[in-house]
Parts: sequence; structure tokens; C-alpha cells
Amino acid sequence: MLSALLPALLWTLPAPAHAAPPEPLRLLAADLPPYAVAQDGDNPGALVELVQEMARRMGTPVALEFYPWQRALALTGVQPRTLAVPLTRTPEREAHYRWLVRLRRQDFVFVGRRG
Repeated sequence: MLSALLPALLWTLPAPAHAAPPEPLRLLAADLPPYAVAQDGDNPGALVELVQEMARRMGTPVALEFYPWQRALALTGVQPRTLAVPLTRTPEREAHYRWLVRLRRQDFVFVGRRG
């Protein structure tokens, strides 16, 4: 009797979920210290580290790639799951990208001497 029930009992056990791992995000950057640093493997730059930590907390892998800035912008505009940092939000760029979150604010100040 037990040998007849064993296959039925095993069939009712929940099967482990085999969800596909998330596809990595492509993080594109140019060498723009201190925000993105191509040469230093231990310190990829402040904004790169911030995005990597955000992705880690979401459980999403990130593939970091460095390109010349214009190429990084072009790739971001046409390829899915692609991010570019740092990217300044301007009226001209507004319609071309989906803006996720503000990572930094930068004010410019001009200083000079009298005379």
C-alpha cells in the first residue's frame, strides 16, 4: 500500500521554482572622473557604484561597459535594458530617454577676482 502511495505523495510535493535569472542591465559610461572611472578596477566611480548598489538591492546583475560618450548615448537610445551614467537631463534629451531617478544635483558657480 505504501509503495502505491509514495509516487502520489511525491507528485504532490511542491516543485522548486526555476525562474530564469534576470537579464543583466547594461550600464554604459564614459571615462568621466569622479563619476565613472574606466582605469581603476577597484573604484569605478561614484555614480557607477551607486547604480551597481541599486541593482544589487533589486537582485539584478549589471554589466558595466565603457564607451566614448556619444556612442554610449546612441546605444542607450536604441537598446533595451541599457542605462547611461552620468546623463544630464535637458529639455532636448527629455523625449529620448526614460528618466528613472535623479542620482545627483550639480550647481555651477563662477568665481573671480575684482579688478
